[in-house]
Amino acid sequence: MFSSHKLHEHILYDKVFFINATDEADLEIGRLKDKLVDIAFQQSTWGQQMPIVWVPLDLQISDMRTDGVKLITKEKLLEMNKNNEKFALSERRVEDFLLVQHSIGKLLYFNEPALRDFIVIQPSAMVNILRAFITDRMFWPENGPIRDILENLSSTGVLTKTDLFTLWLQPAFKDILMNDRIQEM
Repeated sequence: MFSSHKLHEHILYDKVFFINATDEADLEIGRLKDKLVDIAFQQSTWGQQMPIVWVPLDLQISDMRTDGVKLITKEKLLEMNKNNEKFALSERRVEDFLLVQHSIGKLLYFNEPALRDFIVIQPSAMVNILRAFITDRMFWPENGPIRDILENLSSTGVLTKTDLFTLWLQPAFKDILMNDRIQEM
């Protein structure tokens, strides 16, 4: 029944509960509670203090990850936050949220002038971003513009914005440059 659901890999089939909602003494309720507690203990953030007002934003980011989104703008995050109405955080609290989420590895956010406008919500995506220009010589193409870029980077340590775009336009890195806003930075 749930095999085509987008969160299929998160569904647990190891225990099925048959609960009689008309029986207050139904033992299955206790077993269900125990199973839920076990699952909660297995979560990576178990035991960490987290304000309840962070939950809606955390869930929205989690949904975006599930949908395959890897990078968002801070502007988009602030817009999502604003739509959370009574759970909306101040800009300062959003900043705290981002820094804590970064520290526990759920996302990447660097509060640096050139980087603070973007949030990597899929940290594993950084592997592809870095792989585009940090690679062993044996994997470099024999010749052409990409070889020249990597040779120049290797000898000078400098990578221009246009060089970076050229590297990211390769088919293996097509998911990095998703829209014009990202290219502008």
